[in-house]
Amino acid sequence: MVLRTVSIEPPKPPEPATLQKPKPNAAPVAQQQYTQVHITTNPIKTTDVPAQSDLQHLAISNKTITGVPIPVDAGTGTKPQPPPTTAPVNAEPQFPGGAAAWATFLSRNLQAPETLEPGEKKTVLVKFLVSEEGIVTQFEVVQSGGAAFDAEVIRVLKKMPKWKPALKNSVPVAVSFTQPVTFIAMGD
Repeated sequence: MVLRTVSIEPPKPPEPATLQKPKPNAAPVAQQQYTQVHITTNPIKTTDVPAQSDLQHLAISNKTITGVPIPVDAGTGTKPQPPPTTAPVNAEPQFPGGAAAWATFLSRNLQAPETLEPGEKKTVLVKFLVSEEGIVTQFEVVQSGGAAFDAEVIRVLKKMPKWKPALKNSVPVAVSFTQPVTFIAMGD
């Protein structure tokens, strides 16, 4: 009888990236007045509301200010995620319940997509982002264990709950996290 197990190696330290901080003399962000409320006893006066397309690169505000447009991802129409920090953090991101709970989560959810010979190993090295809110996104296979194994690891990682985010000076920050996941076939 061949048993399949999943081995979780200790995580590598997160790979920090640059954290964009506002520059002291940076130009103000462009804003567009969206609503204007007038309380009056006179008959109702209507004002033109800007079209959505005119507001795509602006912050919605109660006043109009000229400034730098907000960059928007052309493919999704959403604001890009801030890049992960490169500076050392005080507290690493953590799966709820710690490393043991994460190993249990992976062991319960991962299924070896192919039959492995006894003693055979397949390792997938995966990198992902843990945001300031603890949301896990941007999955990237750094080292492939084969297309089927890569897909299985990504499938399970997408099911993960929110993590406890990394902290830098008691402030949550986004960091990249790299984790090897090894599938090992055990013999009787």
